[in-house]
Amino acid sequence: MKLYATAAAATVALFLLLATIQTTPAAADELQEEEETTTTINADEESTAEAITEPPIKLVHVLNPGEREYLSPNLIGVQNIAMTFLPLSMNFVNIIDAFREIVNGIRYEIILNAVDTKSKDADTICRLVILEQPWITTQWGDKHRELINSNCSDVADNSLSSDMEPEQRSKALNDKYSSRIKRSLNDVVPGGRKPFDEKEAEEQLQRTLDKLTAGEGPHYKIIKVYSASRQVVSGTLTRIDADLTDGNDALHRCIVEIWAQPWLEKGHDITFKCRNQPTVHARHSRSVEWAEKKTHKKRNHHTLNKIEHLFHKFQLKYKRQYANTAEHQMRLRIFRQNLRTIEELNANERGSAKYGITQFADMTSTEYKLHAGLWQRSEDKPTGGAAAVVPPYAGEMPKEFDWRQKKAVTHVKNQGQCGSCWAFSVTGNIEGLYAIKTGELEEFSEQELLDCDSTDSACNGGLMDNAYKAIKDIGGLEYESEYPYAAKKMQCHFNRTMSHVQLSGFVDLPKGNETAMQEWLLSNGPISIGLNANAMQFYRGGVSHPWAPLCSKKNLDHGVLIVGYGVSDYPNFHKTLPYWIVKNSWGPRWGEQGYYRIYRGDNTCGVSEMATSAVLA
Repeated sequence: MKLYATAAAATVALFLLLATIQTTPAAADELQEEEETTTTINADEESTAEAITEPPIKLVHVLNPGEREYLSPNLIGVQNIAMTFLPLSMNFVNIIDAFREIVNGIRYEIILNAVDTKSKDADTICRLVILEQPWITTQWGDKHRELINSNCSDVADNSLSSDMEPEQRSKALNDKYSSRIKRSLNDVVPGGRKPFDEKEAEEQLQRTLDKLTAGEGPHYKIIKVYSASRQVVSGTLTRIDADLTDGNDALHRCIVEIWAQPWLEKGHDITFKCRNQPTVHARHSRSVEWAEKKTHKKRNHHTLNKIEHLFHKFQLKYKRQYANTAEHQMRLRIFRQNLRTIEELNANERGSAKYGITQFADMTSTEYKLHAGLWQRSEDKPTGGAAAVVPPYAGEMPKEFDWRQKKAVTHVKNQGQCGSCWAFSVTGNIEGLYAIKTGELEEFSEQELLDCDSTDSACNGGLMDNAYKAIKDIGGLEYESEYPYAAKKMQCHFNRTMSHVQLSGFVDLPKGNETAMQEWLLSNGPISIGLNANAMQFYRGGVSHPWAPLCSKKNLDHGVLIVGYGVSDYPNFHKTLPYWIVKNSWGPRWGEQGYYRIYRGDNTCGVSEMATSAVLA
């Protein structure tokens, strides 16, 4: 009691002393705002006692990722969180300090006083580190929190004898608290980095690559992981140093950065930084399994068989919604049949291609062909093109060549729900020839062909031969930006004054001669071709070399563009796979970022049956 009375008297004396002495300049600056506010309030009260004022708008501070925020020790919520994670043998006294910050969730750090009942009511300082993940809830609907670190269980380190004098106990507790703060500086704090187990890093990288392969890509394979580290920074940032091979089987040394922020819809940002290669960015969302649980958590998926489960995942990924139960069952039957086709393609694949579930997996072959649109040529009817003169290539032909690297190929386009592949094949060919001739890469209009080519049938199909003739007759092509694509036939509004490229005709390359195609490609530019697209329906990547009965060279139904060629060597399997690089028009999410590699050398799927090229005027 004497100690409390002395402290109270000292406080009163200090208050009176401060009231009588002159305020220092620094103190005056700190109190200026409060004094001005008080003066204004008093003036308002004197001027009118009945004035009604609206309460001031309070600005709410939003905590940024990585920002550390001090929390008042008097907050009931903070005290409740602390008491939740205290051992039952300890009684809560009060909060000393509390902080929170955004990491891979909300990280609370709470320093508190407690009494340990197992150690003769010894005074104890506890440091609790708690992670809250608000996007996860418990079975009772509460926010998910877990204790990351605590020293409260270590009685010897935290307890102090109750026999000590109050001043000694206070100093000892303060010394222990200060020493813990110093020790914590050596821990891996948010923003810091620590090594990550290479095996776990390889597993995480493989899971990430699998998800990217199932989506838009890119397509990489792991060869070797050298080292990895992990950092807490507005999520978890994992850096992995590894050897990877790309879709062309080229080996690259890369630094892969995986930034996981699972509370976001697309919470995984991946960056590939490979030597002598442009940086590649990609994102993927939470797993399909997570989406199933979130959207259909009341449904018992254990009652589904494997095919039904795959079909359900397909519906979620490609946002398929069917009108009724009858249509759902019909699509499921088609899906089941297509799985057998996929199995047959993989079993008989002679190259390195992988076939799997794509956006066409619930379509019949007839429906799928509507996304192609190439008409069959009449064998007994002339095409209208001149026979191409292909002189032998001067010197040795390079092992690989790619017009994309020469800036003669535009980005991958998407024909949508329209059988207009023939138009995209032709514009791609003209875009390449125009870029080689002028040095300027421009996009030309497919919609102009859908609207103004009276011989072909727009979204119901057509022939590249007819498109060349139409461009020559109507007077050329406008730019894509001037005559944009609508994926349906509309009124022709071609403006001859806006024509940027004209044709004098087209040529047919020798049928069945892939060497001549290679020579023409090197000397002139990309080649428009027709091929059998059976294997493309379920293509996921690799060099496609399907069994001939599954991909006849006679049934050409899709128009595409050859932009290059290469060779994949597999010395361990004593296998060499020469291939063509084919640009498709189904968007970048299909195949290898919109491209198809098909075996070169035996007219696979009729790749050399209908090879043509425009002749610029």
